Amino acid sequence: MLFATEMALEIGQDFVVSFTETREPLYLHVKILRLQSNGRIKRYGCQFQQLLPQHEEMLRQYVFQLEAIHRR
Repeated sequence: MLFATEMALEIGQDFVVSFTETREPLYLHVKILRLQSNGRIKRYGCQFQQLLPQHEEMLRQYVFQLEAIHRR
């Protein structure tokens, strides 16, 4: 997963992300793996930690829906 923020986070840091774009909110544990900085905006590559199969399926459905919208 990649996300952008102005916050400064540390490589290796664990934290919880609230993802509200699915039919029910997900609280996902992630670990920061890498950083790409472009001025004040920082882009972080993350790895999901202890991702439940049902949460993975909800994320996949969300991504497929986005891809379908952008193909139109």
